[in-house]
Amino acid sequence: MSISFAANADTFYPPFVYFQRNGIVDFTAYVDRGGRKLCILDKNGKIYLIDKLIDYDDAELAVGLNPSLLGTFNYMNDKSLDYFVVDEMSRQLKFFLNAGSNLFDKYYAYGLSENCSRVVVGDQNLYKKTFYCYSPGKRMIEIVNADFDLGDFSRRILYADGPIADLKLENDKSRDGQTIYLLINNRGTLSVQSFEFRDFRYLRSGLDSLSSNVESAAFCFGKEKEVFFYTKFGNTLYLNKTGVQPGVENVVNISSIPLSSENISYEIKCFDDKDLSERPAISIIDENGDTNLSILNRGNYNTISIDGFSSSAGYSRYYDEKKGNKLFLYDKASGMLKRIFLRNNFYTYDISNVFESKTVNSYIVAPINYKNDYL
Repeated sequence: MSISFAANADTFYPPFVYFQRNGIVDFTAYVDRGGRKLCILDKNGKIYLIDKLIDYDDAELAVGLNPSLLGTFNYMNDKSLDYFVVDEMSRQLKFFLNAGSNLFDKYYAYGLSENCSRVVVGDQNLYKKTFYCYSPGKRMIEIVNADFDLGDFSRRILYADGPIADLKLENDKSRDGQTIYLLINNRGTLSVQSFEFRDFRYLRSGLDSLSSNVESAAFCFGKEKEVFFYTKFGNTLYLNKTGVQPGVENVVNISSIPLSSENISYEIKCFDDKDLSERPAISIIDENGDTNLSILNRGNYNTISIDGFSSSAGYSRYYDEKKGNKLFLYDKASGMLKRIFLRNNFYTYDISNVFESKTVNSYIVAPINYKNDYL
């Protein structure tokens, strides 16, 4: 069952699938004291009731048949965030725009060349947003330009010179342009490549090698452009950092972690924080079902251990607020989502459980309207 919203009195926007069940045989609409309702019947005699959404604090919005990635952007750059979803079933990038307290005021969908697992948003313009879609380990970057004021969309596709490990944007306010920085991990050799947008085209740089025998890596752009990465030799894992430009800064070893087994996973991520000039880097190592978390900021190094919790790679989120920052981790095996409340420059913390669900594909923690935050 699909829904088409009216564009005007005579035309409709393209439909999107809202409800899917095997064996739908009939449906009807009616109105009672609670408002308009839609009633659906399947061949087994089961009735589904779709009610009018009247309370956004407890609302469900069907965003696709197989949504795999959820993210935010900020149309109009106001106090209310907007949302995008990657729907793998329809291979579309879907956009949901808010208007103050009127949540999900507009909806758009744009077809992708292929599904992606990460999207980085260029948010510098009020009405025009750019979405850089890619998947770690692949070479393609699909750039979707969206003008939400006019409802126009276009795409451009770039190819990196190797498998992409991370992507970072740098804005140039003097010429209203952007530079795309890529970390390339080609069989353990870590390199950096850039695409500079100039004269309505992207100029590709060559590959500058940073290190070898690299397992995982991430950009950290604050005062300096840095890269944090892991290398592994024998039964020891090394956490290192270096500058983006070769020769500017030699590789610095931050810590060495002896490994006791092969049952290990790890990731390194950096997060934006509007109150810190240096971005906090988060090292997450899961070994034998226990998580060791290290937070690096301003030369400080603090470690948090969470026993009996296996943090899944790609599911960590950071929420920046004035009263104290929050780090969220998700254990896909147990379905537990944990919140770590970080205080005093990350030296003190509280750990709590948020909820348990084994069906989480992706999640965000963000302000939806002027007053409330939602997960």
